[in-house]
Amino acid sequence: MHNRIVWISGDNTSMNKHINLIIILLYVVPLLGVVPGVYSAEISSRYTLETLIRMAESNYLPLELKKSEITVKKELSLQEKQWENPEAGISLGGKKTGGEMGMEYSVSLAQKIPISGKKGVSAEIAKLEEREARFVLEEARLALRYEITRLAYAYARDREKIKHIQERLKRIKLINAHMQGHLLVAPQRIVERNIVQEKLARMEMELLEIRKSVTVSYNALNHYLKLPAGATFTVDLAWFSRAPDLDFDKLLSLAIKDNFTILYHEGAVARAGKAVSLAKRDVMPDIGLNMFYNADTLKEKEQSFGGGITLPLPILSQNRHGIEKESSNFKSRRIALLHARDTVKRNMTELYSKFKYAGGMVTLFPLSRLDALEKKMDYADNEFRKGRVTLATYLEMDYTLHESIESVFESQLLLVGAYTELLFMAAVKKEINGGR
Repeated sequence: MHNRIVWISGDNTSMNKHINLIIILLYVVPLLGVVPGVYSAEISSRYTLETLIRMAESNYLPLELKKSEITVKKELSLQEKQWENPEAGISLGGKKTGGEMGMEYSVSLAQKIPISGKKGVSAEIAKLEEREARFVLEEARLALRYEITRLAYAYARDREKIKHIQERLKRIKLINAHMQGHLLVAPQRIVERNIVQEKLARMEMELLEIRKSVTVSYNALNHYLKLPAGATFTVDLAWFSRAPDLDFDKLLSLAIKDNFTILYHEGAVARAGKAVSLAKRDVMPDIGLNMFYNADTLKEKEQSFGGGITLPLPILSQNRHGIEKESSNFKSRRIALLHARDTVKRNMTELYSKFKYAGGMVTLFPLSRLDALEKKMDYADNEFRKGRVTLATYLEMDYTLHESIESVFESQLLLVGAYTELLFMAAVKKEINGGR
């Protein structure tokens, strides 16, 4: 916004007498730092939104943790396919035959043969767990992308708001300084001065609040970026001129197919089905092969050797309760999947309503409206200076335009939030930059 010259309405001689004072205040006071703040510092860096996302991904430790979990699940799935190691046995003892003493020794070797298929089913379950770990990683990456997007827009919004409040505060300070330079006697003028002073105090409070918001937004972003302490930056992003085009039916079909919650429940159903198969295979235990060799050191040396098969008989237990437990779990998982799909459909519909509302707000309060608001304030300044607008009307106009400017930027944040939530629900990765 441009600097404006304003003063309290009064007679022309009073106006001419103090015109020079106002001009001095207008140009000198900003140089003295009327509204010192975080924006008086030189900006050290400028980043695009995609750059911030890449920086966050490289520094976000939970992503590394989830990558490690994928490795764990992968190794587990490979291990489940391995046969058990064979068992070897050696025994040594004494042997007495008649009056002869000697030593007796034996060697044995046993190996379990997995013919029931339990190894394969366990490996398939581990493979499903590995797949789940992979889409959990993708979910975390996408959530981080859109979180950084929302935080970046909030940070840019706060930076714009503080500049707007600084402009308003500078204007009110000029009015207050002009009034302080007059000896006010009329009750109307004294009340007007008091109004301006209270207005100034409230705006100083607003400035403190928005500075706090800027700090909060900066710290929220830097939690992911890990920039050095004291580093400052701006975000190179584009604001929305309108809501992006969306094919809701297509987005809904993507959500039903790719939504992370649905993928989790589909994986749970698949694992539960494998668990039922595994429980049934427990009835068919694996067989064992064994071989042995026995010998002694007596004169009449004896040797024996042979082999055999061990096969547990499923007589006392056929794992009926285990099978029933896993079957019940499988049914409950299928019900949970159906519920998850219904929930996603409902949430997508609600989010799309929010998106349409936010798009309507952006249309009603577009960023291009800021220029029109500035012209309206210029007109109010001119009329106020000429004494054709009262102080009350002028302050009301200032407040009304302030509310409109707030609506412009809040509409942007509302649209960014609804848009990114919709895309995340459908597991769609998209660069957000003003809907381009």
